[in-house]
Amino acid sequence: MKRLLLILVIGFGVIAVGCGDDSGSGGGSGDPGEAGAVATADAAFTALFENQDSEAAYRLMSPACREVMSFGDFAGEMTFGMALLLGFMGIEPERQSDITVENVQAVSVTEGVEAQITFAMMLDDLELGDSAEDEPARFVYEDGQWWATCDDFDAYQRANAVPCDDLQGTSVDDIDMDEGISCLDGEDLTTMFFSSYDCSDGSILVQTFDNQWFGNPGGTLTKDQAAGDAAWEACYS
Repeated sequence: MKRLLLILVIGFGVIAVGCGDDSGSGGGSGDPGEAGAVATADAAFTALFENQDSEAAYRLMSPACREVMSFGDFAGEMTFGMALLLGFMGIEPERQSDITVENVQAVSVTEGVEAQITFAMMLDDLELGDSAEDEPARFVYEDGQWWATCDDFDAYQRANAVPCDDLQGTSVDDIDMDEGISCLDGEDLTTMFFSSYDCSDGSILVQTFDNQWFGNPGGTLTKDQAAGDAAWEACYS
């Protein structure tokens, strides 16, 4: 699967929480290098998974995250994620307090800008998950401190998503073929995934699976079902 259940967690969506809302000024280490990034990540993961201290974890979320995501949103997504993880692994909820965090490591660090961090979550000798190097947690350095990000949180994605129809005219070259494009389809947050096809005439066609959105490298996206179907047929004619 694209993301381990553990990665549902890395959006910081997984620990059962108590009451309260301590947003504070927060922030992690002021060291702009790798040591500061790893120390902040270790504090965040330990607060969540070992200490179950959701308030401490929330204080380590970036100001941009807390601006669009209340403590209640944070807590709600965390509770659901942990219940899903424990249920999938067949672990009794009371064992949650025995979880430990190990191997907090930096995959990459741009000093004073951004860091990609991985970690393992353990229960006794059982590895609940290991955030592989292609699925790290992202931390950013802002205002002299390291912060956790909330890229995978529904509330954050909604606040930063544009209506899907507004993607008309987007450069095809800017599409991440692995991640797709997240947008709002009415009230629903959705992700459009694209595939690239080598056509019989030597051109390349980029389309969604239903042909509704399409375009060519160097061009822009178009939303037109009839035209998308025609482009698909022409690609293989």
